[in-house]
Parts: sequence; structure tokens; C-alpha cells
Amino acid sequence: MSKKRLFFVFVAIVFVLLAIPASLMINAVMEPEENQEQNPVKEEQEILSPGETIQQFAEVIYTYDTSERPFYEGAEEYMTPEAYEVLVPMQDPEATDGAPIKMTSKLDSVTCYYKVSDSPQVEAIADVEYSLSEMGDFRNHQFLKLVLTYTDGWKISECTVLATIEQ
Repeated sequence: MSKKRLFFVFVAIVFVLLAIPASLMINAVMEPEENQEQNPVKEEQEILSPGETIQQFAEVIYTYDTSERPFYEGAEEYMTPEAYEVLVPMQDPEATDGAPIKMTSKLDSVTCYYKVSDSPQVEAIADVEYSLSEMGDFRNHQFLKLVLTYTDGWKISECTVLATIEQ
């Protein structure tokens, strides 16, 4: 084999070895752009079942520290606007009759009872167990009657406390 031929074989091997990583890098750069075109930026939000909606709602309502946020903040995501207005306590901006009550609450468990049907409304009973502190340590059971309405996902349209049992 002549030196010229050996040189060309060597150059061809080096060229192939350099071309492989370069093509892999180009593919890696091009793939994310292609994926963005195929998958729109706005992903559809997962629709929660009535039980999942109640569970998420209870997590917001019963797990809080009033020094960080009011108990109802965040519940609007799981409620209709009308039901949320009923839940939020009336606030008088001019009322300054003392320091706000500091309290923490922790959700311990939620048990839901409901029957799913073809109707756009579901009635449910929720047995909620939670712990309160800062005013003493209390464990409570609260029974809620909930009505969920389906419009682009399940939303709580009514929330009524049936009973509260302090332990």
C-alpha cells in the first residue's frame, strides 16, 4: 500500500469519526425544536374526579398557618365563584379591634361518599379529620355536605358544614 493511499484512508477514518459526533449534536439541537412544534406550549390541565376535587379542596382549607395565608386562599381553584364568595368571610377594612388570631391547622384525613352519575351535579358527604393548634391542640371531625357541578371540570358549588366534633 502506497503512502498516498494510506494517507487518504487515514483522512477518511478521521473524517468519519468527526462526522458522527457532529451529526449527533445537530440531531440533539434539532429535536427539542421539533418537539415544541408537535406539542403546543399550553398543555391541557388534567380534569379531577369529584373525589380528587374534594381531596384537593380539603387540603387547601384544612392545612394552613394564618401567619402565612388565610384558610380560604387557594380554594377558588376548586369552587365556583358563587360558592367561594360564601366561603370567604366578610372583611371590614376599617375593623381594627385587636390582633388577628394566629392558628395552624393540619389535614389528617378525608373520606368522601358520593355516587357518580350522568348528571352534571354530584352530591357528596365528606368526613374530614384535622388538627388545630395555637389555641390549644385540638383534633376535630367535620362533616361537610358538598355539591359539585361539572363545567370544564368538577367545581364545588355548595359547601355546608353539617357537624363539627371536637376531641
